[in-house]
Amino acid sequence: MDCKICPIDNNFWLSIENPGNEIFLIKEFYAHKVDTEFSCLNNDLKLCAISQKNAISNLVSILLKYSCAQILDIIKNDFKTYDIESKDIPQFSDFDDCYHSVIDKLVCLNIDGITYEKMGFLLRKPNTTRTPIADHKYGENHSKVAAAMGLCSFDKKHLLRPTAFGKCFQSLDSKDKLNLRSKLCLYIPLLQNIFVQGNTDDIMDKYLNILSESTQMRRRSNIKTLRTIISDSVDYGL
Repeated sequence: MDCKICPIDNNFWLSIENPGNEIFLIKEFYAHKVDTEFSCLNNDLKLCAISQKNAISNLVSILLKYSCAQILDIIKNDFKTYDIESKDIPQFSDFDDCYHSVIDKLVCLNIDGITYEKMGFLLRKPNTTRTPIADHKYGENHSKVAAAMGLCSFDKKHLLRPTAFGKCFQSLDSKDKLNLRSKLCLYIPLLQNIFVQGNTDDIMDKYLNILSESTQMRRRSNIKTLRTIISDSVDYGL
């Protein structure tokens, strides 16, 4: 019986090592048709025999197996352009905080359901201080980028928690985390649009034009940082 919740069924997981299934999972993942939780696998009425943990582990293993260039070629096929709003354009001060520190704090400290302000406080560098308002903004910006890469999520009250994917990611060694860096940047819808459409400054600016001029100045360097991470991986076959 096919599951009505997810485009993947039990037969798929039983033959996950089939290259066609790997490509299908990559395409569905980057199209955001399967989430970073596989939460349906925690349901007592689930139709798939695989556990949530093993499903996420399979996904991560496949992402590690394929290069960023291969993944880009896969998602280009029948790509549907994402509608981009201002909230979908990343803003951050330190990419390492987005990629490493947010999920490290949530998992290592076993924290579930904290505020942006608390995350901003936890992300303070040694011997630095910030106002609660500044902590809130810093925590919000970096947590939202981490969420855009599938590492954490937040509810309607903006309380943060790690995703199942984020927990698996956090357990990886540094080499595998480096391997995934460009691939999780590419998971961000805006970056998919830019790269599928040619990855030029003009294309980037087309999306930034929905922002005020002052905001464009702040976020342009952020988008260029993400573009460089992906471009370097594609150019060097990583």
